[in-house]
Amino acid sequence: MVARKRLSTPLKERSAKAKETRPVGASQIDPRSEALQSLANARSAFGKGDLRVALDEVALAIASNPALTEAHQLRLKLGSRLDEADRLALARHLLTEPESYENVAWAADTFRRFKQLDDALAAWRKALVLRPNDLDALLGAAAISLKLRLYADASNCAAKAIGHDGTNAQALFIRAEALSKLKITDEAEAAIGRLSDIDPSAASRFVPFLVSSKKWETAARVVSRSEGDLEPELVSTIVHGLNRNIKTAHEQNELEREGRAWAALISLEKDNERAKAKLQKVTSALIKQGGNIMVAGDAAAGIALLETARNIDPVHPGLLRKLAIAYEKSDDIDKAASCWVLIGRLTRDPDAWFRVVRLVKKMPPQTSQLGTLHDAIEYVGEDEVLKSAGKSISRKLVRQARELVDAGQIEQAAPIAQGLRKWNFDPDALHAIEARIRRSLREKIRDDAGLHVDERSAAFAKILHDLEPANKRALKLLGRYQADKRNFSTAAEYYGRLAALQPDSEATWKRLARYAGHNADGREQVVKVADEVLARIPDHVIAMRFRDQARETLHHFGIQK
Repeated sequence: MVARKRLSTPLKERSAKAKETRPVGASQIDPRSEALQSLANARSAFGKGDLRVALDEVALAIASNPALTEAHQLRLKLGSRLDEADRLALARHLLTEPESYENVAWAADTFRRFKQLDDALAAWRKALVLRPNDLDALLGAAAISLKLRLYADASNCAAKAIGHDGTNAQALFIRAEALSKLKITDEAEAAIGRLSDIDPSAASRFVPFLVSSKKWETAARVVSRSEGDLEPELVSTIVHGLNRNIKTAHEQNELEREGRAWAALISLEKDNERAKAKLQKVTSALIKQGGNIMVAGDAAAGIALLETARNIDPVHPGLLRKLAIAYEKSDDIDKAASCWVLIGRLTRDPDAWFRVVRLVKKMPPQTSQLGTLHDAIEYVGEDEVLKSAGKSISRKLVRQARELVDAGQIEQAAPIAQGLRKWNFDPDALHAIEARIRRSLREKIRDDAGLHVDERSAAFAKILHDLEPANKRALKLLGRYQADKRNFSTAAEYYGRLAALQPDSEATWKRLARYAGHNADGREQVVKVADEVLARIPDHVIAMRFRDQARETLHHFGIQK
């Protein structure tokens, strides 16, 4: 890699110094043109590894045209290659400019990297003023607050992040850690439980806290999912705690609590036959109670109790059968079908699958039903009743998709075609509807696509690409759309695939080189695509030329290819 040079010139003086080096008469040049020229000079210098010149030119470009987004992006890219002192200086300088989220976020990350935690937290808080719901800013502020032992702030930021992404392991971990430090045990337990569903290894770090808080069931669940070895004494403590809970719940006739404790014990001692028998006894008692409640006329309360039993023992066939019948009687066809599907998978009972077919026929046609029937055939075997049901649903879906296409609602029709392809019960109908959708998409794209690809045309192109991954028109439009959005790496991926499909198009190679040229990984992508083409066409002149250009540029980065 290029050696990082210490930049002695203060950042605030760099723009002025760059202006002084301009030829006489340069001040009369239109500022926007001068900014673009400076940006081009900066990119050239960056490609050659001259950070000092590149930064001078970027400073001049921003001074000439502060709204030039590419110049700001390049400055941050250059900044990532500076040494510690210069990078920190740039971070502080960015915070003095008109506020930009990208600049503030980059500064916050820089402060974090170099252990300037107070500055990092201040920058992330400023970023949250600019974008209050930004996930990266929330996570950044939460993580720094945790390191600074500001546990309430860390918990609040993590909670907001979880509100936007409930499966974010980092946010759940920070919230669990902060709440455990604040001794808010119930909320900490809930966060740890959710974390164990996503990242069991991370959740296992909280086992000592759960044990000290006597949260035996959650501790058992975390331990049972953890792949690492925990101290035997810790596991033994959890087992003793569960046994005490079981005894207390049994004495107080709290079936639900007793059942949860038995289930937690079984998760730790999978060969404990006594515990399994006790759990079945508790589940049977809950089923009986639920049945009695339904007989008394309160179907909703009875089903709720059966669902409680299901949470304790989710694979009890008798319980699932009772629930399935109860849902059928209450006309909840979806839930009834899902119960019969589980019964069919657990018991391989053909009757359960035929009940599924009967219920599916009562539902509006959906592609997921084809998946259910496909599973039924795998368990039951090749059965004409199941195949016939699949074809019947397929034909209904094709009619539905055709009506959507005729109404111009292609976005709704395309997922149906994709589902029909995944679970193919009627190939002829599938081919007919796919051809119709592709034809409509080509017409829509041709009508809507102008010089710049708008959102609607891009959406149509994405649908066409999903149906035909090698469709050149779709790849070109998606590449242009991503380039317009400044997502250059994604644009390069599309143009790379397009170049492999039409290697004789020099314009495609130029766009690939242009959009891939924003970093070394992109230039490696050009080499990779060229090598793929040359493997098929050994003496392809265009591919060889662009490969050699990419390799030459990689050489300046200190990467040999």
